Order: sequence, then C-alpha cells, then structure tokens
Amino acid sequence: MVKTRADRYCTVCGDHYLYCRCQEYENMEPWHDAYCSENCKNLYNITAGWINNWLDKEVEITRLEKSDVSKIKKFPQWMQDVIKEMKDYNSENNIPVDVIDQVINDNKNNERTIKKIDPKKVRNESKKEK
Repeated sequence: MVKTRADRYCTVCGDHYLYCRCQEYENMEPWHDAYCSENCKNLYNITAGWINNWLDKEVEITRLEKSDVSKIKKFPQWMQDVIKEMKDYNSENNIPVDVIDQVINDNKNNERTIKKIDPKKVRNESKKEK
C-alpha cells in the first residue's frame, strides 16, 4: 500500500481510514483528522469528560450506554480503564434508566447544554393538563 497524506489511523480504535484537509475530502467534518467515526469521537469525548468531570456522571454513563464499545480491545489502555470504571460505577450506583439526557444544539452559538428529564414527571404533568 502506498502511503499518502490522507492516510490516518483512528486515535481511539486504531482503524485505518483516509482523510485530509483538501478539496477531495471537503464534505467531511474536521474531527476526521483524529477519529475514523462519530462513535470514536464521542467515546473519546465521553471518557475525557468522565476524567475531567465535564458533565454529570449520570449523563456520561447514559452517553456511554448509547455508544458502540464493541472494539474496546483496540482502544488505548487508559480508555479501556475509564470505560470499565464507568460501568463499575453504574452497577454500584444503579443509575435510573428513567432519567434521560437531552442534548440541545444551538446552531447559532454552537453551544451545548444538557437537560435531564424524568419521564414520570412529564407523564404526570401531561395527565394533569388533560
């Protein structure tokens, strides 16, 4: 295989993929510079968020549960350790399934906020309105 400037290896899973900041790849997001997929990008952000306490632990665990960790053996050791720690924390603390996180993207300001919604409260409020 001839190595080109577009050859990349994913920071998370190590898979080979092609990306460069040239016209040929202009329709791809710039995060492809480090990650092969949105899943790998999200996993990196989730584990970094856990380490740095960027978001509530329940939110990070909810985000992890929605991610594909099937390639975990290919992840860097530190990331494997953080995912194991998160799963252990979840099993010890029984994070309720009925607490759902919603990520709202404000495209104008490119800001992200997290809201927690308890479906039981929403159901009860909707019953009151009827």
